[in-house]
Amino acid sequence: MAHFFCCASILLISAISALAATDTDANKNPAGYKSVWKGGLDSGECYYLASRALNGNFASGAGEELALLDDAGFGHVLKWNGQGFSEVWITSDRIADQPVEKTAVADFAGDGSDSSALMLANGELNVWNGESDSFEMLCRDCASELRGQYRIRLIAASDFDGDRRDEIIAWAESKGHFYLLTLELSGDKLELFSSHQIEGAGKALDILVLKRTSGEEDYFLLETGGILGYRLTNLVVDEEGIRIGRRLPLNKQYKKIISAWAGKTSPKNKSAVFLLTSRGGQLDLIAIDPTSGKELTLIEKAPLQTRLALSADIYGDGKEEIIFTEVNCKYNIYSKAQTKAPGARNSKPVKQR
Repeated sequence: MAHFFCCASILLISAISALAATDTDANKNPAGYKSVWKGGLDSGECYYLASRALNGNFASGAGEELALLDDAGFGHVLKWNGQGFSEVWITSDRIADQPVEKTAVADFAGDGSDSSALMLANGELNVWNGESDSFEMLCRDCASELRGQYRIRLIAASDFDGDRRDEIIAWAESKGHFYLLTLELSGDKLELFSSHQIEGAGKALDILVLKRTSGEEDYFLLETGGILGYRLTNLVVDEEGIRIGRRLPLNKQYKKIISAWAGKTSPKNKSAVFLLTSRGGQLDLIAIDPTSGKELTLIEKAPLQTRLALSADIYGDGKEEIIFTEVNCKYNIYSKAQTKAPGARNSKPVKQR
């Protein structure tokens, strides 16, 4: 068996692939974010490139881990050890034998631990549960009974019904119409809980769930608007159902949105949408409050060699740092709350193999 690692309104955003970082000064980081640690794995090895990244509670100990899927389909779990990143385990078999389009992490047990990893590949949705030293497959092609009716395009995890256990939010297409589906894990399959046809939606690139400190969740879409550029679209969820709400046009200078995720800014833990944007030959990391539309540049002129990025509470202090992974097996931690990664020292030189 293969093992693998990981009410309100809704938002569609562009594809997730690569984010960037660099050692920049205060002028290039007006929000005060700075690189506090950069290095490779503590083993000094470099033998894979990560194609997807998740943060969650996949191993024992304080703080979140990083779960990486490499280009060959194997899963890796990295943990901050106080001095650098250690690879605490790797899956014994490939957990993906075809390109993965979307990923998400969920708390199906309702115990506050995001330990289940979801992967969408060619319309097939697979779920793994993170154990202390491995990922165990919960189900393969978990929503196979829906494939004759819906084509699932995007996925996210959310406590949609307020029972403290996550459901799967899926953006799906059927006969030329778009639907928002909620799926619940039941044994070894995902069952359809609700289906809402959404009228007036544009091309959706990603779906994000913004978790607020109050415990409530907001849901949004990032749409492409053609010559009008990108826009964040609020989906209103109330007793009348789900419908298109406010559309927030994004800055037209953004020629391309490379990566997007929902997280919290440091050190105030304020919920925001993070975007890696391309404009004028450079990459900028932007945080957006989708309620007000206010944009804040966190990191300006981020380097192009960074392949992936995400935010995670790797120190276990309740605050999220921004982690960039680069093509040369380097990891770069940016923080506003810290001036130095706790206990950090430079890791061993990276060895290619």
